[in-house]
Amino acid sequence: MMYSMLNIGGLALGMAAFMFIIQYVAYENGYDTFHVNHKNLYRITYTNTLLKDGTSKNSATAPPRIAPFMKEMMPEVKGFTRVKHYPGLVVSHNGVKFREDDVLMVDPDFLKIFTFPMLSGDPKTALNEIRTIVISETTAKKYFNDQSPLGQTIAIDGNEDFKVTGVIKDAPANSHLKFDFLISYETIKWWSEGEAETSWWSNEYYQYVLLHPNTKAQAFVKRFQKLFVRERGKVNQAVGQKQEFQLQPITDVHLHSKMDQELNPDQQGDGESVHFLTLIAFFILLIACINYINLFTARAIERAKEVGVRKTVGARRFELIGQFMIEAFVMGFLSLFLSIGIVSLGLSYFNVLTSSSLTLSFLTEPDFWKNLIACFMLGTFTAGLYPAFALSSYRPSTVLKGKFSAFGSAIMIRRSLVVFQFAASVIMIAGTMLVYLQLHHMRTADIGFDMSHVMVVRGPGVTEDELTPAYQAHTAAFINTLLNYTEIKAATGGSFVPGKEIQEGILVRQRDDVNSEYKFVQNAWINYEYFETLDIRFLAGRDFRRGLSGDTACAILNESAVYALGFTSVEDAIGRTISLNGGQMFTLIGVAENFNQMSVHRDVKPIFFSLYAMYSPFYLVRFEKGTQSSVIEKVRSEYVKVHTRDPFDYFFLDEFFNLQYHKEQRFSRVFILFAIFAVIVSCLGLFGLSSFMTLQRAKEIGIRKVLGANLFVISYLLTKEFIILVGIANIVAWPFIYYIMDSWLSNFTIRVSIGPSVFLASGFIVLLIAVLTVGLKTVMAAKTNPVNALRND
Repeated sequence: MMYSMLNIGGLALGMAAFMFIIQYVAYENGYDTFHVNHKNLYRITYTNTLLKDGTSKNSATAPPRIAPFMKEMMPEVKGFTRVKHYPGLVVSHNGVKFREDDVLMVDPDFLKIFTFPMLSGDPKTALNEIRTIVISETTAKKYFNDQSPLGQTIAIDGNEDFKVTGVIKDAPANSHLKFDFLISYETIKWWSEGEAETSWWSNEYYQYVLLHPNTKAQAFVKRFQKLFVRERGKVNQAVGQKQEFQLQPITDVHLHSKMDQELNPDQQGDGESVHFLTLIAFFILLIACINYINLFTARAIERAKEVGVRKTVGARRFELIGQFMIEAFVMGFLSLFLSIGIVSLGLSYFNVLTSSSLTLSFLTEPDFWKNLIACFMLGTFTAGLYPAFALSSYRPSTVLKGKFSAFGSAIMIRRSLVVFQFAASVIMIAGTMLVYLQLHHMRTADIGFDMSHVMVVRGPGVTEDELTPAYQAHTAAFINTLLNYTEIKAATGGSFVPGKEIQEGILVRQRDDVNSEYKFVQNAWINYEYFETLDIRFLAGRDFRRGLSGDTACAILNESAVYALGFTSVEDAIGRTISLNGGQMFTLIGVAENFNQMSVHRDVKPIFFSLYAMYSPFYLVRFEKGTQSSVIEKVRSEYVKVHTRDPFDYFFLDEFFNLQYHKEQRFSRVFILFAIFAVIVSCLGLFGLSSFMTLQRAKEIGIRKVLGANLFVISYLLTKEFIILVGIANIVAWPFIYYIMDSWLSNFTIRVSIGPSVFLASGFIVLLIAVLTVGLKTVMAAKTNPVNALRND
């Protein structure tokens, strides 16, 4: 009975782990597949290359003229929509006021080519006019409670009223497009005075096209590129650049896109990790099947006499094979239903762990049952096949005389399977260690600035004219007032914070070098003491200084920009003049040390810093350790005095920056969970196998005890085979560990090294687990009274 329970329990855990992972993988792979037209929907991606030096920028956004031009020139285009993201808008209605980040401006066809059902309003006309807006179901309850929002108005930035023309169902969790507000594209065309319709350069628009069925995307792109060169080739040649466009299937955006300017970069998935988890799922299921084979073949001697008796009374071989296969399938079905129970009970906890939204609806899907039953039949058949044929081949005369011993092939197969099981455990444990070490390394590595104890306050969304002296005075007054508090060590403002992609770029070159070419660099404007607040070190020169009016015509570069522009050293750059492609001149006064503006997945980009103290989208406040609560209240108090029409919103820089590692953290949690699953399943099999081996060797143990063998000798005798198998498993596993984890770590610019300590530690842990699992049973057997084992002889 114990062996059957161990078999059923091990199989159930393996199947449950398999179902958890496969559903999670299906969820990740299922992003954006809910759109009716998903097979023919594509996002336009954009590559801009400088012809002189070949440097290029790959972006998820493209100039706004591209999609309409594509529709005009290519009959395969059925429809298109452009999407402009407007984060940080302040929205209010009847005193209810919030800062909203999920605001999109979209073409009317957005509601046609995507499958986002409207709950009220007409999708054909809802976004046709200036200052019309469609809101999500959740947003409607947030601002209007139980009232109908249709026809009512909401204010944006405190001074523009938008008419609500529709309520749309909340976007599914597995959509890469997340939104609470959809504003008509006519509005942005009006705001930009037509530039949002006609520009070939402004690179801020996500664009999607719906192609007619059976259109070959690659052939389509080649034809379009030729038409584009015919239209814009001479202009691009004159300015020294090349513009290229690709079509990315919408179902690839979540898992397989690593471009600049992604819409929600902290929510991007990782296709490689998802593929890796799929392999883990089959690993665990295979380990569970191995447990079954090991236990079934180990019981061959115990059931040999049963087979001999049944053959003597006339049982034929195919009947015995049928009996053992039926046993295998019955145990498999019991394990299957137990595993469904485990999944049902644990799904909510799994969703919390993985930040996903899985439901039990998959249990009603015919495809799930087809695939599961297919895997179950294959796995159970494979698990039961060898034991069934091995057991049914025993010779009755040999067995009934007590001269039977296990087949050498059965022992070798069992040992081979145990080695595989141990090797898989070593790989899982080593992988878990390396994932943890890499995440810890990313969090603790020197990234060039200090993000601890820094509070970031969102700047005003309800803006006054930022050129007026009164508004400039508000910004300066807020920062200066904060510096009066002893808990606050530094305060500043800027257009960006680490962890937020700098999307604005400019072309820069050395003014004095007539042979130098313009280089693309990121453009950031900051207030005084920005570098001091973040503790960013200077390699040469100085920071911007209050009271020096000439600093508005000065600039600071990071080290990467210095060498990108061709300076021989950081000292060589100080005092030199650089020219922007618009004609502006800046004197370089400082070079800041490189710091990771974004996660360690990305290389450090060249950055150009200019002084702009008039307006700050973000305020940064460094405070003393242990004063967090009081600082929040004091900053809030000062903020509402200055920005009277804005909500007070803040976050902490370390938490915000580490959001970029959300997918790695989620992957590590899933990996660790199922590594534990794999080890538990292996332990169940080892415990069952060692239990059976000690039972078979009970007489030997009894004789050795009578002859004076002590506990240590007997324990070593029974565990030494497993110790040898663990050693072999380590030798087998180590090359796989290096190959797999080196491939995963290659995604990071800052990474840990795979040293011998990881291999040794994972091998020792598996050895310890095996010794404890096997040793527990052998010690119990060694302590039994030898009389009990020998009384029948």
